[in-house]
Amino acid sequence: YLDFLESIKAKLQTIDKKPKGYKKKKTYCHYFGTADFECTNDPNTENAFVYSWAFCFDHKVIVGRTLESFDWFMSMLSAIMGEHRLVVFFHNLAYDWSFIRGIYKFAADDCFFTAPRKPLYCIYHGNIELRCSYMLTGLSLANFTAEMGVKHKKLSGEKFDYSLIRTPKDGLKSYQLRY
Repeated sequence: YLDFLESIKAKLQTIDKKPKGYKKKKTYCHYFGTADFECTNDPNTENAFVYSWAFCFDHKVIVGRTLESFDWFMSMLSAIMGEHRLVVFFHNLAYDWSFIRGIYKFAADDCFFTAPRKPLYCIYHGNIELRCSYMLTGLSLANFTAEMGVKHKKLSGEKFDYSLIRTPKDGLKSYQLRY
């Protein structure tokens, strides 16, 4: 994780400082990140849990296996950001937020909800702004990536066996990592 964080730090050194007399309270990073959790459901307990997460910044991806490692990574990223705010998009933030809120205490004014348990955005670790790309676009991830003409589109879930219970200790095959 540290090499990945260093590459982000190097990229952030290209950010312009606030112009003299600039009165805005927050300065956003010129770049943004994307993140996603992969989860599994245990039919015996009817509980869901995260077995893998991915974070992408400047076309580089890092994968972690536990919520605790995600929280640590984001806290380190927050420290690197300094006075700048980084936007990180989750597609369907409401689902991922349901896991994040179990490891991080959001203040009442850190999140803006459009309905109960449906955040449009949340401020995480002080300067990481998690935003819901689904609510902002109204498109499924497959339709959004197709419409934007991105190189790496959402893979089909047909090959992905959702009935398997996966844990952070399980190895991931190439297709599972790409998914």
